[in-house]
Parts: sequence; structure tokens; C-alpha cells
Amino acid sequence: MNVDINPNGNNLDIRMAGELTIYNAGDLRQRCMEIILRASSGMDARIDMSEVTEIDGSGIQLLIILKRELLTLGMFTKVVSWSPTVAETFNFVGIPEFLTEGPAWVE
Repeated sequence: MNVDINPNGNNLDIRMAGELTIYNAGDLRQRCMEIILRASSGMDARIDMSEVTEIDGSGIQLLIILKRELLTLGMFTKVVSWSPTVAETFNFVGIPEFLTEGPAWVE
């Protein structure tokens, strides 16, 4: 699991790669906290998940929490690209709109 966080003008670009699973949920949670600490109102978060090779319920749960927390900071959060594995998993659990909708999804 790899998470890169790069401020880019008014955007906070977040690139996730590898496995987002229960086996690395603790590390992923820590990285999510780093993202929240770097975030500031007025920024938009763009999440690139195109290199995610595996995702399970723990990974999905942390993404939903991350999106909700950034929303409370006034940040629009959008998944801008995703791997076929991510799309398949989100479709399977019945939340494909998470990949395409903005902040209203978690309200």
C-alpha cells in the first residue's frame, strides 16, 4: 500500500496504489490522518486510485471516513481515476456512485 499526498495549487492530490485491505488498515488510517492534517478549507481533494490492486471493506470504510472528514473541512473530494478492481468492488457492494459523485454522497 502506498499513499502519496501532494498539494497542487488549490488541490490536494492523493494517489493510492497497491492493496487497501484489512492487512494494512492501520497504515492506511495513519495516511488518511496525514491527509486530513494537510487539508485546508478552499482546497479540493482529488483521489487517484488507478493503481489500487485490491480493496476490501476496511479500505472502503477508510475512504468513506476520509471523504466525510474532508467534507467537514469544506473540501470537495472526488475520485478522479480508479482501477478495474476498485470499480468492480464498489459495484459489488452497491456504492458505485462513490466513485463519481462529489460531497453530497456522504451527507
